[in-house]
Amino acid sequence: MDRTLRMICAIVAVSLLLGSGVLGFFAYVDHSYKTSLTGTYDYQISIFTDSALHDAIFLIPLPVDRDGTSEIVKKAGLRDIYGMPDEWACDLVGTDEYLMLKIQADEILPSYQPLAVPADDDDDDDDDTAAVDAGDAGEIIVPVSVSIRADVTPPVAHHLNGAVRDARDPADTGGLINTRDPLNESIVLKPKYGMKEVPCRFPVQEGAASPVCMDYRGSIFACYTTSPDAKVEISVSLCGSNDWFIFGWTGNEYLDAMSVVISGESCGWHDTDGRLDAGIGRYSIF
Repeated sequence: MDRTLRMICAIVAVSLLLGSGVLGFFAYVDHSYKTSLTGTYDYQISIFTDSALHDAIFLIPLPVDRDGTSEIVKKAGLRDIYGMPDEWACDLVGTDEYLMLKIQADEILPSYQPLAVPADDDDDDDDDTAAVDAGDAGEIIVPVSVSIRADVTPPVAHHLNGAVRDARDPADTGGLINTRDPLNESIVLKPKYGMKEVPCRFPVQEGAASPVCMDYRGSIFACYTTSPDAKVEISVSLCGSNDWFIFGWTGNEYLDAMSVVISGESCGWHDTDGRLDAGIGRYSIF
C-alpha cells in the first residue's frame, strides 16, 4: 500500500513538474512574441544619374491603401523624409485615387569618388604622382538617393487572454501588416497596370509560406535637361514586414518595387517595370 501511494505521489509530482514546464514554455513564447512583434514599412527612392540634371521635376509613386492614403504619405506631406537634400523641394500631387511625391531641384549633380590606385612604397614622390593619376584615370559615380521610413507597432490587443495567436488567421492580424494580400489589405505603390502572376525568382525555405509574385507596369514622370548620352535610373521600393523573436528572429514580408532607365533629356511620363512579391516568410509563430 505504501509503495503504491509513493508511486502515485511520484506520478503526480512528475505531472505537476511537466505541466509547470509546459506552462512556463508557453508563457515565455507569449512574452517573447508580445514584446518583440513589430510591423514595419520601409519606402525608398533612388535617383541615379551619371550626368548633371538641370531644372529637374519628378513625380514618384507613393504607397497608398484603397482609400488613397498611408502613414508614409503623411510623412511625405510634412517633409519628414530622411535623406532629402535641403535644396530639393517636395510636395504631394495627385487625385483621390492615389497620390505622388513631386520632387523639384534646380540641379542634380552626380558625386564622384576616385578609384583606388596602388601606390609605390619606394618613392614618396611617386606616391603623390599616383594619387594625382588616380583622379585622372577614373572615378566611381555615387548615385543621388532619397529614402523614407515609417514604423508601425501592432497593439497589445492583438493578444487575447494572454494567448499567442497564429498569424495565418486573417481575423487575428490585429495591428500586423497584411503581407499576404497587400493589394487589398495593406499599402502598395500606385498606379499599377496589367498585373499578371509569374513564377517567383527566389527559393522558398522549408516551413515557409507559398508566396505569390506578380509583374506589372507603372508610371513615373521625369522632366529635366541634360547631355544627350546621360543615363538616369529611377527606382522606388516598398517593403512591409512583420518580425518577432522566439528563440531567434523570424517573420514575413512583401516587396513592391518599380524602376525605369531613361537616356538623354526627358519631359514626360515613362512606363516602369514593376514587381510585387507577397506572402514571403513564415505565418506561424515558429
